[in-house]
Amino acid sequence: MRLALMVGLCGWCNGCAGSTSARLYGVGDVAIQIARVGDRLRVVVSWPDATQNVTHRPWVWKNGAYEMSTEREDMAELSFAEGPARPVLSGDARSWDVWHWKAFRTNSAGYAIDKMHYYLTADPGGDAHSYRARSGATVWTTRPEDQGTNVQKRLPKPDQYQGDVVPQYGLDTPSGSVADVRAKGRWEAGRWTVEFSRALSTGHADDVAFVPGRTYALGVTTFDGRGHKEWTPDDVNVIEITVP
Repeated sequence: MRLALMVGLCGWCNGCAGSTSARLYGVGDVAIQIARVGDRLRVVVSWPDATQNVTHRPWVWKNGAYEMSTEREDMAELSFAEGPARPVLSGDARSWDVWHWKAFRTNSAGYAIDKMHYYLTADPGGDAHSYRARSGATVWTTRPEDQGTNVQKRLPKPDQYQGDVVPQYGLDTPSGSVADVRAKGRWEAGRWTVEFSRALSTGHADDVAFVPGRTYALGVTTFDGRGHKEWTPDDVNVIEITVP
Protein backbone atom coordinates (compact mmCIF):
# COMPACT_ATOMS: atom_id res chain seq x y z
CA MET A 1 0.00 0.00 0.00
CA ARG A 2 1.45 3.36 -0.98
CA LEU A 3 1.07 6.13 1.55
CA ALA A 4 1.36 9.85 1.04
CA LEU A 5 2.67 12.05 3.80
CA MET A 6 -0.48 13.79 4.90
CA VAL A 7 -0.04 17.53 5.09
CA GLY A 8 -2.51 18.85 7.63
CA LEU A 9 -3.16 15.54 9.39
CA CYS A 10 -1.57 17.19 12.42
CA GLY A 11 -1.76 20.86 13.26
CA TRP A 12 2.03 20.94 13.65
CA CYS A 13 2.77 19.24 10.30
CA ASN A 14 3.90 21.90 7.85
CA GLY A 15 6.13 21.39 4.86
CA CYS A 16 5.68 17.63 4.50
CA ALA A 17 5.11 18.00 0.77
CA GLY A 18 8.60 19.46 0.49
CA SER A 19 10.34 16.38 1.81
CA THR A 20 13.74 15.81 0.25
CA SER A 21 13.04 12.13 -0.30
CA ALA A 22 10.93 9.30 1.05
CA ARG A 23 11.29 5.55 1.48
CA LEU A 24 8.53 2.94 1.64
CA TYR A 25 8.62 -0.17 3.82
CA GLY A 26 6.21 -2.87 4.92
CA VAL A 27 5.95 -5.14 7.95
CA GLY A 28 3.15 -7.65 7.44
CA ASP A 29 -0.05 -5.59 7.22
CA VAL A 30 1.73 -2.43 8.38
CA ALA A 31 2.73 0.14 5.75
CA ILE A 32 5.49 2.61 6.59
CA GLN A 33 6.76 5.73 4.86
CA ILE A 34 9.84 7.57 6.06
CA ALA A 35 10.81 11.06 4.92
CA ARG A 36 13.29 13.72 5.93
CA VAL A 37 11.88 17.25 6.03
CA GLY A 38 14.56 19.77 6.82
CA ASP A 39 16.09 18.75 10.12
CA ARG A 40 13.23 16.41 11.08
CA LEU A 41 12.47 12.76 10.45
CA ARG A 42 8.82 11.99 9.71
CA VAL A 43 7.44 8.46 9.85
CA VAL A 44 3.90 7.57 8.72
CA VAL A 45 2.60 4.20 9.89
CA SER A 46 -0.70 2.69 8.75
CA TRP A 47 -2.29 -0.60 9.76
CA PRO A 48 -5.71 -2.28 9.64
CA ASP A 49 -7.89 -2.19 12.75
CA ALA A 50 -11.59 -3.00 12.46
CA THR A 51 -12.50 -1.06 15.62
CA GLN A 52 -11.53 2.37 16.85
CA ASN A 53 -10.65 2.12 20.55
CA VAL A 54 -10.09 5.57 22.04
CA THR A 55 -10.79 5.15 25.73
CA HIS A 56 -8.43 3.70 28.32
CA ARG A 57 -9.39 2.24 31.69
CA PRO A 58 -11.90 4.93 32.72
CA TRP A 59 -13.63 4.92 36.11
CA VAL A 60 -17.16 3.47 35.79
CA TRP A 61 -19.85 4.03 38.41
CA LYS A 62 -21.20 0.71 39.65
CA ASN A 63 -23.10 -0.20 42.82
CA GLY A 64 -22.42 3.12 44.45
CA ALA A 65 -18.68 3.33 43.75
CA TYR A 66 -16.20 3.71 40.89
CA GLU A 67 -14.53 0.68 39.35
CA MET A 68 -11.79 0.62 36.74
CA SER A 69 -13.09 -0.35 33.30
CA THR A 70 -11.34 -3.01 31.24
CA GLU A 71 -11.59 -0.88 28.08
CA ARG A 72 -8.21 -0.22 26.45
CA GLU A 73 -7.01 2.12 23.74
CA ASP A 74 -5.31 1.31 20.45
CA MET A 75 -1.56 1.99 20.40
CA ALA A 76 1.52 1.89 18.21
CA GLU A 77 5.17 1.80 19.11
CA LEU A 78 8.27 2.47 17.00
CA SER A 79 11.71 1.37 18.24
CA PHE A 80 14.99 2.58 16.73
CA ALA A 81 18.51 1.23 17.20
CA GLU A 82 21.78 1.92 15.43
CA GLY A 83 23.13 -0.86 13.26
CA PRO A 84 21.57 -3.79 11.39
CA ALA A 85 18.16 -5.33 12.03
CA ARG A 86 18.19 -8.15 14.57
CA PRO A 87 15.31 -9.52 16.65
CA VAL A 88 15.05 -7.72 19.97
CA LEU A 89 15.37 -11.14 21.64
CA SER A 90 18.50 -12.09 19.69
CA GLY A 91 20.37 -12.41 22.98
CA ASP A 92 22.59 -9.38 22.37
CA ALA A 93 22.78 -6.40 24.69
CA ARG A 94 21.20 -3.45 22.89
CA SER A 95 19.35 -0.21 23.57
CA TRP A 96 16.31 0.99 21.61
CA ASP A 97 14.90 4.50 21.35
CA VAL A 98 11.12 3.99 21.58
CA TRP A 99 8.27 6.27 20.45
CA HIS A 100 4.96 5.21 22.04
CA TRP A 101 1.72 6.63 20.61
CA LYS A 102 -1.60 6.07 22.41
CA ALA A 103 -5.01 6.69 20.86
CA PHE A 104 -6.48 8.17 24.06
CA ARG A 105 -3.66 9.21 26.38
CA THR A 106 -1.39 11.05 23.90
CA ASN A 107 -3.13 11.49 20.54
CA SER A 108 -5.29 14.51 21.29
CA ALA A 109 -2.21 16.43 22.47
CA GLY A 110 -0.20 15.49 19.36
CA TYR A 111 2.63 13.64 21.13
CA ALA A 112 4.16 10.21 21.55
CA ILE A 113 5.99 9.24 24.73
CA ASP A 114 9.75 9.03 24.19
CA LYS A 115 11.47 6.31 26.20
CA MET A 116 14.17 3.63 26.10
CA HIS A 117 14.10 -0.16 26.06
CA TYR A 118 17.33 -1.74 27.28
CA TYR A 119 18.08 -5.41 26.61
CA LEU A 120 20.75 -6.65 28.99
CA THR A 121 22.69 -9.88 29.41
CA ALA A 122 22.89 -9.52 33.21
CA ASP A 123 20.11 -8.86 35.71
CA PRO A 124 20.21 -5.15 36.66
CA GLY A 125 17.77 -5.69 39.51
CA GLY A 126 14.85 -3.40 40.22
CA ASP A 127 11.79 -3.90 38.02
CA ALA A 128 13.60 -5.58 35.10
CA HIS A 129 11.73 -8.37 33.28
CA SER A 130 13.47 -11.51 32.06
CA TYR A 131 12.85 -13.29 28.75
CA ARG A 132 14.37 -16.25 26.97
CA ALA A 133 16.28 -15.15 23.87
CA ARG A 134 16.33 -17.07 20.60
CA SER A 135 19.83 -18.22 21.49
CA GLY A 136 18.44 -19.86 24.61
CA ALA A 137 20.11 -17.35 26.92
CA THR A 138 18.22 -15.15 29.37
CA VAL A 139 17.99 -11.42 28.70
CA TRP A 140 16.60 -8.71 30.95
CA THR A 141 14.71 -5.59 29.89
CA THR A 142 14.10 -2.22 31.49
CA ARG A 143 11.83 0.40 29.90
CA PRO A 144 12.39 3.83 31.46
CA GLU A 145 10.80 6.97 30.06
CA ASP A 146 13.12 9.76 28.98
CA GLN A 147 13.71 12.67 31.33
CA GLY A 148 11.09 15.38 31.61
CA THR A 149 7.34 15.75 32.09
CA ASN A 150 5.09 13.18 30.43
CA VAL A 151 2.11 14.32 28.34
CA GLN A 152 -0.21 11.86 30.09
CA LYS A 153 -1.31 12.50 33.66
CA ARG A 154 -3.03 9.99 35.89
CA LEU A 155 -6.06 11.40 37.69
CA PRO A 156 -7.19 10.33 41.16
CA LYS A 157 -10.13 8.01 41.58
CA PRO A 158 -13.18 10.14 42.46
CA ASP A 159 -14.60 9.54 45.93
CA GLN A 160 -17.97 11.02 44.97
CA TYR A 161 -20.25 10.60 41.96
CA GLN A 162 -19.10 12.73 39.01
CA GLY A 163 -20.87 10.94 36.18
CA ASP A 164 -21.33 7.36 35.00
CA VAL A 165 -17.92 7.31 33.30
CA VAL A 166 -14.94 9.44 34.43
CA PRO A 167 -11.52 9.47 32.70
CA GLN A 168 -8.61 8.03 34.63
CA TYR A 169 -6.07 9.98 32.53
CA GLY A 170 -5.76 13.62 31.59
CA LEU A 171 -3.14 15.71 29.83
CA ASP A 172 -0.10 17.47 31.25
CA THR A 173 2.21 20.02 29.63
CA PRO A 174 5.05 17.88 28.23
CA SER A 175 8.65 19.01 28.46
CA GLY A 176 12.18 17.67 28.26
CA SER A 177 13.43 14.62 26.39
CA VAL A 178 10.24 12.62 26.97
CA ALA A 179 8.43 15.24 24.82
CA ASP A 180 10.75 15.06 21.78
CA VAL A 181 8.33 13.14 19.55
CA ARG A 182 5.22 14.67 18.00
CA ALA A 183 2.58 12.21 16.80
CA LYS A 184 -0.99 12.40 15.55
CA GLY A 185 -3.25 9.62 14.33
CA ARG A 186 -6.51 9.24 12.49
CA TRP A 187 -8.78 6.20 12.19
CA GLU A 188 -10.78 5.91 8.99
CA ALA A 189 -12.49 3.03 7.18
CA GLY A 190 -10.99 0.35 9.40
CA ARG A 191 -7.44 1.64 9.38
CA TRP A 192 -5.23 3.71 11.66
CA THR A 193 -2.72 6.12 10.17
CA VAL A 194 -0.29 7.79 12.56
CA GLU A 195 2.37 10.34 11.67
CA PHE A 196 5.42 10.66 13.93
CA SER A 197 7.97 13.47 13.78
CA ARG A 198 11.22 14.17 15.63
CA ALA A 199 14.36 16.21 15.15
CA LEU A 200 17.14 14.22 13.49
CA SER A 201 19.33 15.03 16.49
CA THR A 202 17.81 16.16 19.79
CA GLY A 203 21.05 16.58 21.73
CA HIS A 204 19.72 14.22 24.41
CA ALA A 205 21.82 11.23 25.40
CA ASP A 206 18.74 8.99 25.57
CA ASP A 207 17.82 9.54 21.88
CA VAL A 208 19.19 7.98 18.71
CA ALA A 209 20.74 10.62 16.43
CA PHE A 210 19.62 10.11 12.83
CA VAL A 211 22.13 10.72 10.04
CA PRO A 212 20.92 10.85 6.42
CA GLY A 213 22.13 7.83 4.47
CA ARG A 214 22.85 5.77 7.58
CA THR A 215 21.14 2.43 8.29
CA TYR A 216 19.11 1.73 11.43
CA ALA A 217 16.98 -1.04 12.85
CA LEU A 218 13.29 -0.18 13.19
CA GLY A 219 10.97 -2.22 15.38
CA VAL A 220 7.22 -1.85 14.77
CA THR A 221 4.47 -2.89 17.17
CA THR A 222 0.72 -2.18 17.00
CA PHE A 223 -1.83 -2.91 19.71
CA ASP A 224 -5.55 -3.46 19.30
CA GLY A 225 -7.44 -2.22 22.35
CA ARG A 226 -10.11 -4.82 21.73
CA GLY A 227 -8.78 -8.11 23.06
CA HIS A 228 -5.59 -6.38 24.19
CA LYS A 229 -2.80 -8.55 25.54
CA GLU A 230 0.21 -7.38 27.50
CA TRP A 231 3.30 -6.37 25.51
CA THR A 232 6.16 -8.81 25.07
CA PRO A 233 9.36 -8.46 22.99
CA ASP A 234 7.98 -11.12 20.63
CA ASP A 235 5.44 -8.52 19.45
CA VAL A 236 8.19 -6.35 17.90
CA ASN A 237 8.75 -6.84 14.16
CA VAL A 238 12.19 -5.54 13.14
CA ILE A 239 13.23 -4.28 9.71
CA GLU A 240 16.23 -2.34 8.42
CA ILE A 241 15.74 1.24 7.22
CA THR A 242 17.89 3.95 5.71
CA VAL A 243 17.29 7.58 6.65
CA PRO A 244 16.60 9.58 3.45
